[in-house]
Parts: sequence; C-alpha cells; structure tokens
Amino acid sequence: VVLFASTVAQPEETVKRERKRPAKTSTNAKYTRLVFRDLAVKALSIPVFINLYNHFMNGVDRFDQSTSYYSTLKAKRKT
Repeated sequence: VVLFASTVAQPEETVKRERKRPAKTSTNAKYTRLVFRDLAVKALSIPVFINLYNHFMNGVDRFDQSTSYYSTLKAKRKT
C-alpha cells in the first residue's frame, strides 16, 4: 500500500503507461502474473499523480545526492 497526498491531480484521473513485468522472483510475482499473464510489457492505467511522481522523482534524488557531497552551515537553536 502506498499513500499519496496531492493538490495537483484528482485520484480518478488516469493515464496509460507501458510497464515491464516484474521478474518471477519478485515478492509480489503471483499477483503481477495475473495482470501481465505472458506479456513482457503491458499498457496499464495509472493515476496521473503517480505518473507525475515517477517523472519528476529523479530531480529530487539528484538534489539529495549533490547536497550529500558538500557540507553546509546550518543555524541551530535550542528551545
């Protein structure tokens, strides 16, 4: 189960995207086999906000990676 909160898209909005079938050794292989059957690639309807997340998540990963290379001074206050 994956939980999302979005102010950008409605959960009913979907888009078709091609997805690869997971390997037979995948932990959820018995469930994905029901969807993919014998196809290696299948067009599946996914929510728009999942598609947006998948499209833009690389930017966040790169930001996190580049900030890990450099130390920055952070102001700290005790309350």
